[in-house]
Amino acid sequence: MQLNREIRQEAADNILFILTGSIGLPTLAEKMSVTETINDLNIFEIKPLEVDEAKNLTELLLKEGKIPYEPDAIGYMLNKLEWFSPYHIQLLVQEFADQFDLKNKPVTKASVDEAFSAVTDRRNDANFAHYFERLKKTFSEQELEFASELLKQLSRMAETDTAYIESLARQKQVAENYRFVVRSLEFDGYIFRNSEGKYRFTSPILRLWWEKYVF
Repeated sequence: MQLNREIRQEAADNILFILTGSIGLPTLAEKMSVTETINDLNIFEIKPLEVDEAKNLTELLLKEGKIPYEPDAIGYMLNKLEWFSPYHIQLLVQEFADQFDLKNKPVTKASVDEAFSAVTDRRNDANFAHYFERLKKTFSEQELEFASELLKQLSRMAETDTAYIESLARQKQVAENYRFVVRSLEFDGYIFRNSEGKYRFTSPILRLWWEKYVF
């Protein structure tokens, strides 16, 4: 990381470095005690779509696929989706397309419910398994055990507070660095802390898959 910083400092003015990755660089640098090697970087967060953007994307995809839908179906879908990742919207629209090919019926509230169940079916593991596999590459054995248990409980309880997380950290013997794990999960889009201070899964779709298949 120090070498990368030196290269950035010595590079010509017309060279722009863009660093991307599947883990939060600030939390990783903090864990390694090398935050000074990235203090010349501007952190840019790619946020999910706004509700109007998500609605427009869904309508556009349905129109391109020539898939009819009832007027209230999209709003119902977005209320269930909560976190408007373009990727997850595309997964749902693909399920709508599959349903339409089989039944030749428009998208309804009922078919939205069916799509949520189908998109997290075992046959679609490839769409979500990387979330779990990534944890193994990011955390130590004890950190992984803590993160896995936290996510498993969140998938069942819907939300939890800091007191539970601290208690679990002591139980899993990661009390000294559990904050790194929690922040990493936040940076990487697994969980977020709401206005009431409760932690929840960011994506209900990911939470549903986690509840079904991660033990």
